[in-house]
Amino acid sequence: MTRREILLRMPAFLQGRPQRIIVFMVDGLGADYVAASRMPVLSSWQKRGISKTVAGVMPSVTNANNASICCGVWPEQHGITANFYLDETSGREEYMESADLVLAPTLFERARPAGVSSALLSSKKKTITLLPRGANLVMSAESPPPEWIARLGKAPDIYSAEINHWILKAAIWVLRH
Repeated sequence: MTRREILLRMPAFLQGRPQRIIVFMVDGLGADYVAASRMPVLSSWQKRGISKTVAGVMPSVTNANNASICCGVWPEQHGITANFYLDETSGREEYMESADLVLAPTLFERARPAGVSSALLSSKKKTITLLPRGANLVMSAESPPPEWIARLGKAPDIYSAEINHWILKAAIWVLRH
């Protein structure tokens, strides 16, 4: 193995490179699907140890699980225990999509004081409105800014299989730049 290959396998902080955090969440992408699919970039990330498959939390709804991933704590600690809640003042059911509802610090907030920049990329807008605190870059494929459309083309429908490829291309762009 060459010196360069050895260096590239070392963690960024040992190489003197800036550290970054990218949370790439794909709702409903099971580990079995990943294992059975040809995904060379994701496979290379897994081999290099920069990918982690985690067990879901209960309730098994998107917001509770995404908050657990981004906060590193259980729903009873971060406060996102469902996708909706009853606003007792108005009597209306409200969607849990405000960052103000998250009671625990995000991993982005924990990384920032250490000088680690981070990005939150999601296919759905609800994730970036719920979990943006501390991230340097926040982007949703559901409503990407014009500069991302110019870079990657128009984002596919958020309920299509192609949306995952589009957001993965965004993650690769972030890693390279």
